Amino acid sequence: MCFEVLYYILYKVTEVFPENPEARELHTLGIELATGRSDFNAAHRVYGRALDVLQASVSQSPGQQEALASMLQESRIIRDDSFVYVRQAIASSEPELLTTACDGLLKAQDITHSIIAEEESVLAEPNMKFLASEHGATLALLGRTATVLTVMTGNEQPFDRTANDLYVYAAKYLLEGSNRYYDTSNSINAARSARYNGEFERTLNWLGAASWSILWSRHSDEENFQASLDTFKSRVLHLVTREKTKASILSKP
Repeated sequence: MCFEVLYYILYKVTEVFPENPEARELHTLGIELATGRSDFNAAHRVYGRALDVLQASVSQSPGQQEALASMLQESRIIRDDSFVYVRQAIASSEPELLTTACDGLLKAQDITHSIIAEEESVLAEPNMKFLASEHGATLALLGRTATVLTVMTGNEQPFDRTANDLYVYAAKYLLEGSNRYYDTSNSINAARSARYNGEFERTLNWLGAASWSILWSRHSDEENFQASLDTFKSRVLHLVTREKTKASILSKP
């Protein structure tokens, strides 16, 4: 995902769940350091500062909306910081870092799951759809982490579940959510994982899901249409051979 798309999605969050602006600025910088400059250690430090700022800003007795917004912002920072370890693992050929990534992503998904489970009856439908997308996006990154681990180590069932199981679980929430970019990304990455594993029928099924999500975006989530199309095009052309699929996974995890 390009830095501009990540920044746009961060901006959209503030329209639904207001964020701490200083923590958001640090979060944005962390994204740029990790994805734009490949300065992974600096990104981790900045994400850590963002979490410190967020923690210090939460009042002793926050209102419900403030508490939910803070929890969601925390989960997003943890999520993006955790996925940096995936990029770091590839760059340094250290697959053990993927366990660190997984631990962080599980922590992030626990936070969003708790919000959904506890607040489903009181939040308006647009907010629930937004939360479903955010939760699904974290689950999708777990799938991508599992895919990278399979490529790097040959382990086809990391983290007690296959990558495909994780992509399917993510899709459950993403289909209920409002962000078609996240949905398209999950489906095309699932197709790429299936192609690497030689599962051609499953590859076609996921490509169909990704194509449908793009069309859906064109009609109901136009703001994310171009990003959905771009992430599809940047990956689909590499599915022609297993080696090109592997190279794609390791260059665009």
